[in-house]
Amino acid sequence: MIDRTIIPKISKINHVDYQKPVEYIADNGNKVFGFYSKNAPVIKLDIIFNAGVLFQSTALQAVFANSLIKEAPKGKNPDEISEFFDYHGSYIESFISPETAGLRLFVPSKYYKDVIDTFLDFINNPDLPKDEFEILQKKYYEAIKNNLMKTQYVAMKGLDHEIFGSQHPLGYILNPDDAKNIEYPKIKKFVRDYYRLNNCDLIISGDYTLDMIDVLVKNFKKGKKGSEKTSFSEHLNLSTVSGKMQKLRIYEFKDAVQSGLCAGLDLGKPTTEEGLVLNVLNMVFGGYFGSKLMKNIREDKGFTYGIGSVIRETGDKVLLKIISEVGVDVTKKAIDEIYYEMDMLSKKTISEDELEAVKSYMIGEILSSVDGVIPCSMVFEKLHSQQRDLSYITKQIDTINNITPEILMHTAKKFFNSDKLSFVVAGKV
Repeated sequence: MIDRTIIPKISKINHVDYQKPVEYIADNGNKVFGFYSKNAPVIKLDIIFNAGVLFQSTALQAVFANSLIKEAPKGKNPDEISEFFDYHGSYIESFISPETAGLRLFVPSKYYKDVIDTFLDFINNPDLPKDEFEILQKKYYEAIKNNLMKTQYVAMKGLDHEIFGSQHPLGYILNPDDAKNIEYPKIKKFVRDYYRLNNCDLIISGDYTLDMIDVLVKNFKKGKKGSEKTSFSEHLNLSTVSGKMQKLRIYEFKDAVQSGLCAGLDLGKPTTEEGLVLNVLNMVFGGYFGSKLMKNIREDKGFTYGIGSVIRETGDKVLLKIISEVGVDVTKKAIDEIYYEMDMLSKKTISEDELEAVKSYMIGEILSSVDGVIPCSMVFEKLHSQQRDLSYITKQIDTINNITPEILMHTAKKFFNSDKLSFVVAGKV
């Protein structure tokens, strides 16, 4: 019987075993990355295009294209396609980010050969049904109208507006008429320009065979050999577009009970090593439930149910974002406490116990993120879009294990300049 009075031995984790992908090269130079496991009798197949929001020339163009392309290939209707994949225990989802977009297929290994040609037909012979486009217009018209009544949504979009400016695809604040006015031919053009076999990579994970890889590689023959992948939308030089980053921007909601509260800080261009340290610093600041922002503003002050901070790499920017909802009567106090916690990181080292808790949490998150072939492929997908490989995980672990309170304070002094923090409030101050 286990003696539960004895504390289990704690071991420091210095290394994480993660599966590296096998690379298969198609005739046109495109890559298929494979994560194999005989213990996962399912296939996850991702087709990832350079077709994210940053590539669009008009509002909602990339989003509509990404949604419509999975409705049906030519010669099929959406209901038939839905029934076909349901019958084979399969599921298709579309995904989109600022940089990338694509389609993801989940299918039992035994049905892979039955569905793969139809799945690839979404790309080879896209249809973009006109009636589904019109339904999507109505759906987004109502969704945008409703979102503009939500303080949290307005604050988050308002912060992006401050950071990127109204001329940037990420800084433009949508209005309902954008959904009503978007032109169907522009959606079709976007699909033609960006959803091409010479503008994508594939990631396959699970219990796949070499025959399955051959099917994918042969499809790439339809892509022009040697042609380059697309870059960000040519109509706009994104590196020259930026917002004003005001100290405080208020979108007033007279009847609001809670204020949507968002803050942003442009961190400049940290090196890879500095970026890894910043990830730990952010975790201390507001990255998990035991962070300084949570302990102060939620637990001690009771201003909010939750508050958090994240570091995002978007385009050519590295940003710190703080997101919360607070009572309208304590909005100003919450802002003051955010300033206080940010400034204290530059003035006082955190305790060893606090840092050890953060280290344990972060290592645990890394371990769970690569626990299995499909989660590992998801991590790889994210890193690959950032032009990194899985060795980045080893660098993360080394940084976490070797970091000290002094290093964190030094990094906070360099990057956490509260004077440049931009706040957006949707509600009342």
